[in-house]
Amino acid sequence: MRIDHVAHPSRDPQETHRFYHGVLGLELVQAYAGNELILVYALPSGGSLVFSASSDSDAATVENVPWERRHVGITVDSRAELDRWLERLKEHGVHHQFIDDERIYFADPDGLALELEVASPPTANPSAFAILARWPGTGH
Repeated sequence: MRIDHVAHPSRDPQETHRFYHGVLGLELVQAYAGNELILVYALPSGGSLVFSASSDSDAATVENVPWERRHVGITVDSRAELDRWLERLKEHGVHHQFIDDERIYFADPDGLALELEVASPPTANPSAFAILARWPGTGH
């Protein structure tokens, strides 16, 4: 098992991008826009930092961000291992959500949200910068 990603809300996607790309030099490898904007920055030795933003200004505070958008992503090597973890969580009575038959969300006793999924190689999205530029409020 290894940490795959850490997800956190972003109040201002452009400022987030300026910091993580401009200051830290991380590559923006994925961006998804729908009801929320999701930005994925690759870490040099594997894994990623994932930020979500909402066009609803009231959702910008951490308290209003759904727990599944604030989590630590952990990968396992195979579907069989993921299935074993799902059974283990059930055996221990851990409340969880199995989403899209591919990821399991649950929380530790202090409320830290965790996500388990099968490792897959990241693929870069060449339109990630264009998706970020079109997001409302970016000034582009």
